[in-house]
Amino acid sequence: MQQGRLVKTGGARQIVDEYLTSNNAMLKSVVDLSNAKRHGDQGRRLKIEKLEWLSGLPMQHGEKFSIRIHFRTHDQVDAVSVGLGFSNLEGTRLLSYDTDFQENHRPDIAKGHACFTDITVGELPLAPGLYNFSIGCRSGDAFGLDYLPEAGQVEVIMGPKTPGYIAVPGAGVRLVSDWKWNFSPASPLPEL
Repeated sequence: MQQGRLVKTGGARQIVDEYLTSNNAMLKSVVDLSNAKRHGDQGRRLKIEKLEWLSGLPMQHGEKFSIRIHFRTHDQVDAVSVGLGFSNLEGTRLLSYDTDFQENHRPDIAKGHACFTDITVGELPLAPGLYNFSIGCRSGDAFGLDYLPEAGQVEVIMGPKTPGYIAVPGAGVRLVSDWKWNFSPASPLPEL
């Protein structure tokens, strides 16, 4: 419904997803970060310039997503890694992805290069809700090159595989795991 008129009919999940996608003011597929405020020397040697949501917005729980992070070097930087983190609105970090976490690959990048790195995640484990995202680049294990805490906000909505019981405030991260059930004959309960 829009201003009392029926605009579209269909399954509730499909209509709600389309409504959220078409009416959300936060849906910017490219976020310009080149003029974001930085602290200290952050962004001097390497500067994060923008983030692109390649798989569309809003993000969907349980679905694949891809992001491209663009940056530029202003000096030679060695052993570079990029990280993307998601926090709840109170600032508690819930989920992080780092380019060097699995394979420890950290390229050296010469001065004056415009670069980007893509991240693709097979299934987003964040439950439906609003989240802040942060982006950072470092050299080696600890030398920070650029860091943008709370670079923006993103909404996660229910996906086709999302069970309804996790669509509650504060559900956080839900990961797949193996569980084994063991049933044994129940002993009778004592009488009261």
